[in-house]
Amino acid sequence: MCNDNTTIHDQMYMYICISIIINIFYCLYVMKKAFIRLNSKRLKRIKKNWRKSRGIDSKIRKKLKGALKIPKIGYGTSKKLLNLNNCGKKIIIINNNNDNKIISNFKPLCNRVLQRNLSCFKKKNLFRDMLDEY
Repeated sequence: MCNDNTTIHDQMYMYICISIIINIFYCLYVMKKAFIRLNSKRLKRIKKNWRKSRGIDSKIRKKLKGALKIPKIGYGTSKKLLNLNNCGKKIIIINNNNDNKIISNFKPLCNRVLQRNLSCFKKKNLFRDMLDEY
């Protein structure tokens, strides 16, 4: 796990950062119920995609007790957790070798993903470089 250029102190700092991120993730991230369209459960012809209710006497529009919730800005994901996956790591897209070298310093903090439109030749070279690091 130790590289020539990283010290044990640096590695401990990275692991502490990871544990803090994971704790934040589990404390703040709560899975909310999906916002579904009114009557989409009852009627097959109505899709589940959210549409705002605009009726005169609509319980949802009036926000009465027991009615479906309306999407609001407060339901959004916090910025600390925005780009994290389930493990608490950031997903970073790699386009070339330079990106790969920069990200290799932050191995425990992020997961690398190759860009989709790379050629086979470039993908092979990037994989070779990644394997050489380990």
